[in-house]
Amino acid sequence: MFEKINSLPYYLKNADVQPRTRMYIVCLLFGFAGGHRFMMGYKTWILQFITLGGLGIWSLYDLVKIALNEMSMADGKPLS
Repeated sequence: MFEKINSLPYYLKNADVQPRTRMYIVCLLFGFAGGHRFMMGYKTWILQFITLGGLGIWSLYDLVKIALNEMSMADGKPLS
């Protein structure tokens, strides 16, 4: 009756590799809401949404990491 749910949500399981420029623009516009992390498959997007991007600091940090090509997809694939 009670089954353990082991499957991930569809957006985390099948996150496609995103272009770096698209993620930079999404982070610039929707970084406060964690939109870029959601699209990249990270589970921490909800924390970024609740804290408004860590009051902007977390979003700025991610923006710099994307610009320097140091941030990858949640499963480890590099941004294209």
